Amino acid sequence: MKRIKFAFILLFFLSGFSTLAQVKDTVRIMHYNLLYYGEATTNCTANNNSVNNKDSYLKTIVNHVRPDIFTINEMGCNSVYARRIRDLVLNTVDSIYELTTLQVGSSQNICNMLFYNTNKVKVASQEKITTASNGTSIVRAIDLYELQFLSTNLSENHIQLDTPSTNFLTMHLKASSGTANKAQREVAAAGVMEYLEANNNPGNYILSGDLNLYTHTEKAWENFTDWTAASYNFYDPINRVGSWGNNSSFADVHTQSTHTSQGCHSSGGMDDRFDFILASKFIMEGRGSVTYIPGTYKALGQDGNRFNGRLDTPTNNSAPSEVISAMYNMSDHLPVIMDVEVLFGQAPNALDEVNQIVKPNVWVDSERNINIASRATNVDYLIEVISTEGKLISSPVLTGNAFSGKELNAGIYIVKILEKNSGIYTNHKIIIK
Repeated sequence: MKRIKFAFILLFFLSGFSTLAQVKDTVRIMHYNLLYYGEATTNCTANNNSVNNKDSYLKTIVNHVRPDIFTINEMGCNSVYARRIRDLVLNTVDSIYELTTLQVGSSQNICNMLFYNTNKVKVASQEKITTASNGTSIVRAIDLYELQFLSTNLSENHIQLDTPSTNFLTMHLKASSGTANKAQREVAAAGVMEYLEANNNPGNYILSGDLNLYTHTEKAWENFTDWTAASYNFYDPINRVGSWGNNSSFADVHTQSTHTSQGCHSSGGMDDRFDFILASKFIMEGRGSVTYIPGTYKALGQDGNRFNGRLDTPTNNSAPSEVISAMYNMSDHLPVIMDVEVLFGQAPNALDEVNQIVKPNVWVDSERNINIASRATNVDYLIEVISTEGKLISSPVLTGNAFSGKELNAGIYIVKILEKNSGIYTNHKIIIK
């Protein structure tokens, strides 16, 4: 019994330390359609869409924004171009950016990519989604990353114990209006939601991409925001939902097109909201360690005075003139940006009070059984045991109110408990002696 008491005292001490050592940091997210970077088309050639010129434009833009997570669409599907952006654009001020592995779907000539600030982010895993559950192919592969956030203000051991993470999706849905194109967008969105529901628990999710949506009544948008399993739904951080296309009421959120004349860039002026960053309810409501910061979402360069007009005429004072000029020349899309707050060493009890969570109690008994008790009734849990390095050790099933920890080596573990009905999860440190 003395050994068990010592374990509880140590667990209490660790929990207290986590509460006292809370550190907050801000992570900036940016998404941008680069308009055939490195990929030649009939309208976009090496002469009118030179990567040398695009590197100069993009460097001006990213040095103004300084994103910690930078996702892109319309890069030629060759890792040479991704390395070029990393080396000649992102790392010209500080060599802090790294890139993910290029993922290419079948018959795909333009790809997505994610770059990240290695001081704040690391990639735990990545995969691609290429088909819906009915076997229908998705036109362009959708990238799914598990990102973990870092803080230089915490010790290495504390980072391992309290590393917030987010699942990040980047996609480029089929372009253009018409029934067939809408159907392809619908299939892609359904494939994403089916995949998440089948393979992941609800939690921290961010979705970025050129969705090519004209209205909120499209099935693709409804799949993302009104899915049958509501705990996986995505939300518009600025809640500007409606019929965006050619609608002056949404002039301040339109992201395409920066040009009124045809060339490599699409013509028509600013009249569509194609580019989005969406977030799960966990992030929008601050249910965990990652929270959207209200007021930070914007389309860079959009001042609301561009409807059916050019980005640079009349004078656009929403960003420095060199940034406006760079965006006008770089792409026919605007980048979208938002910030999230990341809480390290989170205090679960304080967060639970805010979110009115009935948090279960978790303890280890003398037989090395892990017991779970809750004041809530008729609760169905999913459980994961995770090492301090973030590795999934097991997904045990409760027998009564407990599961065995006899197969676990001595050490510290995190027990992640998901309440299936509410979609709320809590983390609990345990010590196996």
